[in-house]
Amino acid sequence: MKLYSCSLLLALALGVTINASDAAQPSTSVGIMAETTPPQEGNVEAGANLAQRCATCHSGKGAGGAGTPYLSGQRHHYLRSALQAYVDGQRDHAPMKAVLEELSAQDLTDLAAYYASLAAPWNENKTPAASPRAPDRRLVASGKALAGSCISCHGANGNSTRAGVPSLSALEPEYFTRALKGYFNGERDDPTMALFKASLSNRDIKVLAAYFSTLPRERTGLRGQGNATSGAKQALNCVACHGAATGNVNPTMPSLAGQNTDYLIKAIKSYRDGLRHDAMMKSAVKRLRDKDIRNIAAYYAALKPEPATIAGAKSTMAFDPVADGKRLAVSCNACHGNDGNSTTKGVPRLSGLHVDYLMAAIRSYQTGLRKHATMRTMVAYLDDADIEKISLYYATQKPARAGQVGKGEAASGRKLSPACTSCHGGGGHSTKTLIPSLAGQNADYLVAAMRDYRSGTRDHADMKNAVIELSTQDIANLAAYFAAQEPEQPTIHLPEAPQQLARKCNRCHGEDGYSTDPAKPRLAGQVESYLLEALQAYQNGTRRSSAMHAMSAVLSPLETKAIAAYYARR
Repeated sequence: MKLYSCSLLLALALGVTINASDAAQPSTSVGIMAETTPPQEGNVEAGANLAQRCATCHSGKGAGGAGTPYLSGQRHHYLRSALQAYVDGQRDHAPMKAVLEELSAQDLTDLAAYYASLAAPWNENKTPAASPRAPDRRLVASGKALAGSCISCHGANGNSTRAGVPSLSALEPEYFTRALKGYFNGERDDPTMALFKASLSNRDIKVLAAYFSTLPRERTGLRGQGNATSGAKQALNCVACHGAATGNVNPTMPSLAGQNTDYLIKAIKSYRDGLRHDAMMKSAVKRLRDKDIRNIAAYYAALKPEPATIAGAKSTMAFDPVADGKRLAVSCNACHGNDGNSTTKGVPRLSGLHVDYLMAAIRSYQTGLRKHATMRTMVAYLDDADIEKISLYYATQKPARAGQVGKGEAASGRKLSPACTSCHGGGGHSTKTLIPSLAGQNADYLVAAMRDYRSGTRDHADMKNAVIELSTQDIANLAAYFAAQEPEQPTIHLPEAPQQLARKCNRCHGEDGYSTDPAKPRLAGQVESYLLEALQAYQNGTRRSSAMHAMSAVLSPLETKAIAAYYARR
């Protein structure tokens, strides 16, 4: 028998699943370890020797970590069957299979016996998890050690006291990284900052970003001559992306609250005048006068910064996906209008579109299937659960008919419409969840979309075939017809709350995930990230269990994430 290193530990990720034949571990109360009686088979001492190489991933005596499950106190029968599932390929995990297939059946039994004999409490997850964006403490420590060359200009605590030099405190790591690299690649013009290109590696930038993101922002003492009251009115479009005192929801956008006035003036002018290259920012500020810029800078400089509250950043027991979606959608409304009812020419209405269509559209921007630089920037940071929340929010808002129907002739468009309504529904009221309703949509947007399909800018074979023969006037007429139609609210089924979903899981895994079945794993108190990965593995078939696939396949991304968080808090 051989001893294996770090892989075996992965191999111990075995406690990882919620399989049909896998399930939860029993216990009589939260924080009390189940399985304190000796296992019926297996040599605990031999298993302990084997498990020495597992500690790197599973830390200590089977205590889980990020993405790795708790093994201590799980049922022996479940642990043994889980190990065997990796060997047999029922669980698809190449590193685990490579390690475990070298072990004998008795070795697997001994390992299971050892971990089942442990009585470590699973109560570490009862409090809400920290933000998934919270940087690793080791990165922060490394960044602090490296920050000496930054603080001489930007302030000892990241809060600048020098006019024209920005505060770095509380900047999101994503934005910090992009901004600093911008000085190195020529997107931002600053000879002093460019000098650091030779001395900072990518890892150096990463640890500096982590460090400064943890420092609290203080309101600047460097005030300019602008009018903050006027700036508040002029900054309405800025707030949508950058937030106000409580920061923004998009980690690629910097919080401006309490920032150095002179620096804000310099930065905004740089975007306006083309010294900084960012199409979205240039479009936003291109019409601002110097006076407007001073007022906006004064407004932000006067704000007292507060810690940003990012929807989805904490795993809590509260379950209100529509309200979370509303918070996440703040930056979307800047272009798409309040509640998604656009009043901007060429920008589509989002309210009342089906959840499935909205989710697919957002993912298309993330992957580049839809080519739009601004949209890709705005949605790049969203995970599947965030996408679902935003989509739910817009789908549940009352849609308003477009105020502008374009320059086409609606009557002529109606005659052409049967070619469209076969897919998009009569009058543009779609009955197919992945095909958008066109009724009441912005005419200019419809024109632009049809032209893009015709030219191939949007890659969709069926749409290209549908519009390829249309003239420019035909397109305008169709857009006018559909824009004039009254939109209808789709039927939306809201996700189930985790407490409701858990009733189904508890049938096999025990009340609140405390299994009393030796063949089913304990879920209560298990590592959240592990539970999420396990559920996703059953959904996509990398873990094979007909029962678990049937139970998990119907869950949306939001429900999957919620049920994992629910059991982790038991």
